[in-house]
Amino acid sequence: MGFHLFPAILLVIDVLFFSPPWTMSASNALTMIAAALTMYWFWVRLCFSINGFWPYPIMDGMSAELQLSIVVCLVASTWVVWLVVRECRLVVDRGVGRKYLRED
Repeated sequence: MGFHLFPAILLVIDVLFFSPPWTMSASNALTMIAAALTMYWFWVRLCFSINGFWPYPIMDGMSAELQLSIVVCLVASTWVVWLVVRECRLVVDRGVGRKYLRED
């Protein structure tokens, strides 16, 4: 749990309090998230085709359609988390009086 928990907590603190204002729109964020996760899915499939086993054992019994639907769910949930963090960031920035380059 600590392997993922503490880096995540520290990253959220860094993003909310110490990072410069965000200039990326929600649609650009969705595009980048979708592209990154789709490329990762293809990379995992390539690794399977070369090595003969999946990097994640749970994928052993999954069809390609199920794997793709999981990628789509991950894109959607990651984008929602990005939107929530962005809103939290706007609240924090307003609280400390920071100005924005762009707010949509």
